[in-house]
Amino acid sequence: MLRPFGSVSVFVLVLTIAALCSGCGAAASSGPVVPGVTRASHMCAVRREIHRAFRTNASSEKSTASRGPRRASIGSGPSAQPFAVAFSIAAPATAIVRAADGFGSGVVIDRERGLVLTNFHVVERAQNESFGFRVKVEFGRLLENGRMARDEQTFDGIVVKADPVRDLAIVKVENRPDDLVEVKIAERPPHVGDPVLAVGQAGLGMLWGARVCHVADVGDPIEDTSLFAALDCSIARPDDDPQEISRHASECEQTRERIRSFLEHTQQGLAIQTNCSLMQGDSGGPLVDTHGDLVGLNQSVRDMASLHVHRDEIADFVRDIPQTPLVFLPDPFCEGVPNIVLEDADLDGKVDTIAAASSGYVEDSWSSAEAEINAAFFFDIDQDEGKKADPSTGVPFDAEVAFVQRGRTLYVYYDTDDDGRFDALVVDKRGDGKVDRGYRISKTGTIKLDEPLGEKYVFDSSLLPPHVDFGRFSAMVHLIGRAHNAEPSLSSAFSEPPPDKLAMRALGDGYVWDWDGDDIVDSLVTVGVFGRTRLFDRTGQSFQGMRSGDSAAELIEHPERLRPTMTFILRGDSAFAQYDEDRDGTVDVVSVGPRNSLDFLVATRTLRLEEGSAPVEIAEAEGRLLLRPAFADLDEPPASIAFAAAPDDGLGSFPDLRKLDSTMFRFDAGEDGVDKYVLSYRDRDSVALLFDLDRSTKEVAWTSASDLAETRIFDAELAVFFHRGLAWAFYDTDNDRRFDLVFFQPVGDANVKRAFRVRADGRTELMVADREQTKLIQPKRFSFIDPRRVREIVEEHVDVSMVEIW
Repeated sequence: MLRPFGSVSVFVLVLTIAALCSGCGAAASSGPVVPGVTRASHMCAVRREIHRAFRTNASSEKSTASRGPRRASIGSGPSAQPFAVAFSIAAPATAIVRAADGFGSGVVIDRERGLVLTNFHVVERAQNESFGFRVKVEFGRLLENGRMARDEQTFDGIVVKADPVRDLAIVKVENRPDDLVEVKIAERPPHVGDPVLAVGQAGLGMLWGARVCHVADVGDPIEDTSLFAALDCSIARPDDDPQEISRHASECEQTRERIRSFLEHTQQGLAIQTNCSLMQGDSGGPLVDTHGDLVGLNQSVRDMASLHVHRDEIADFVRDIPQTPLVFLPDPFCEGVPNIVLEDADLDGKVDTIAAASSGYVEDSWSSAEAEINAAFFFDIDQDEGKKADPSTGVPFDAEVAFVQRGRTLYVYYDTDDDGRFDALVVDKRGDGKVDRGYRISKTGTIKLDEPLGEKYVFDSSLLPPHVDFGRFSAMVHLIGRAHNAEPSLSSAFSEPPPDKLAMRALGDGYVWDWDGDDIVDSLVTVGVFGRTRLFDRTGQSFQGMRSGDSAAELIEHPERLRPTMTFILRGDSAFAQYDEDRDGTVDVVSVGPRNSLDFLVATRTLRLEEGSAPVEIAEAEGRLLLRPAFADLDEPPASIAFAAAPDDGLGSFPDLRKLDSTMFRFDAGEDGVDKYVLSYRDRDSVALLFDLDRSTKEVAWTSASDLAETRIFDAELAVFFHRGLAWAFYDTDNDRRFDLVFFQPVGDANVKRAFRVRADGRTELMVADREQTKLIQPKRFSFIDPRRVREIVEEHVDVSMVEIW
């Protein structure tokens, strides 16, 4: 994705476009006035897309509203003059602006007040805990030979005005030097063909680099982009049938909308396109005419074309400049990305959640990719459908809670009195679930630090209006995969949604695929903001007439056409599997479990559904892998879900320690030091312990899980596995090198929940747990060793509360 190039990282310089400012902030909001924030006529992309989504949701028709392009006059322009004069004026006025771990450029526009104009994305990362911005500013001096030299002194700067939508900011330099040089704004706008000079601090070149170039175009970067000309949705191939032509046109229009949304998110307003070959670090530098007057501000690169904020936008922005530091409270309705999804969190048939996030959000939030995430979510917990929404918010949705994520930093806004305005904010800087600071927000938009708020949870029900549904809020928090950031009671109150009511539309865009390569399309795959789906139809009847790779948009809109044999769904914090046992097109068995790593998805509840009867719980499925092909009368898992499915319905239907193969098992240290008869694996999510109770293993080096299992060089009679709140114990009770008992226990429970016997033929059967022996580790189960010795070995490595006492 092409984005403004921003400031240059001190540690990594790359020859690509760097990141756009992570949110468009409050500039385009029509909400509370914040001093120093421009209220431009432009609307931030997220807010615009929310309006579009609600119009589409209400009418089921695509909005045809047009913004109307703004275009400057185009003429021949003045004849070129020597650019040495222009450089001698613009270069001394060009500053280095440092923010966080990067830098960009700026240009002095008022030497008396020490005002430096730059891009908002240059200063954005300099925001402090009080929501102000402090940067470092450096200047240079022009030498007699015509080149610039960097001054040694560094000055502090504070941002006094910002407009994230137009990507503009003004920095006031504290204790400014007396010899500042300023550039004045040109009296007339630039014309196509005009010669211009761009100056900036390119991170891959020399400081105060100058580029002589020409104005290639002037206009609206959204309405006038050539991308729309290339996407003529009315063109079709002569040999296409009417259905193919319709499908092509629909997909083309969706692509156009995605392009428009992206462009609106990068820059709005009048822009200049040049051939100046801008690079990282040039952001915020001046674009001047032959007289050295400012006609634009370096902003971004898109497909090798250099873009600059237009002189008219700059002149409008600098008309009124405050003297006090800007306190910039981001507008949550302008955060995230312009990919708007309307969702029904509790599946009661009413839209209660808005997502401004990329597909795969929940997936990425579980991984190292979290550092790059920008997203926003809005929760209408009382489902009053906007009836109480304050008109000043500019959004037809009355959210009681808004959640914003910028990288690992989390912001949660609360409307504590349900008056349609957010009045409380908690901030978690590291995303670890601990609130670092809390603020109260006045009706005029000013904020005040509030120490009691800093003691709350990130998601805290005590900040909700008293009448809202606690259970619905819990469902919303789980939907976005954030239960670990919530108060404990929110997790305990969570009731997983009925899996048979899951809506395909909520799970994103998709395609169909021939997964086993037999030339019959057999699977549908979707990826959305909240999760993903893999649906398998062994007959292929659901996909008749479709080719592998075709869009599944029509099937997602009309899921009644699907007759899946087996469906795998990840949604928020939950995982689901649905089975059609008798191939009649209806779901017969549903399994539900917590969303763990894909290798260890486990069912914690499985129901048999029969029309006209209450669901019946299947106890023997609890504690076993969520995806069991046997429920769909399949001998082996479909290729599309084999990575997470049970290979058989015996011991293979339990978590397989060989899936831990990426990390070596090591000798575990007990109280007496290294024990060569206990091997362990430990990471953030899992702990696995293998015990050779009779110490029959002669010698073993550190080894992988698969080597242990395949070669049996380590003879374990007991294996204990912990994974994200669940625990299993595998027993070889008669020392025949085959596990014959499996116990399952949620870690929060005091006793074993399910016990299974593994027969000699590999089949399993559910046991009735002994009333007296319900602990996970039961030393008396072993017939060949003194139970006291087993207890002595095990208690050095696991919690004693999980070991049986007799």
